[in-house]
Amino acid sequence: MSALPNTDPALTAALGYAARGWRVVPIKAGGKHPPMREWQKNATNDTDTIPALWTGPYRRCGVGVAPRTASGAWVLDVDDCAPPPPPQSDHGSLPPTNTTLTRP
Repeated sequence: MSALPNTDPALTAALGYAARGWRVVPIKAGGKHPPMREWQKNATNDTDTIPALWTGPYRRCGVGVAPRTASGAWVLDVDDCAPPPPPQSDHGSLPPTNTTLTRP
């Protein structure tokens, strides 16, 4: 990974996720969708590619993590509707996990 000055929180987060082996993708500011085509294929954990994305064409973007086999991450998406039954009822207790809140 090349050293470069970094004060952008999104770039810092993207590099941190990549260090965990997670594949990241830019997310439109204030949204929940990547601004690129074929984002599933283009998500990356390459620490030389990530700075070029977040300081170049996607410099004002947030960070998304490509779930499933791409990053080894599993995602539970709960929307503002009647609460679903807790996953613990079918699968046992959930381990400590990262959480995030997104707004439409």
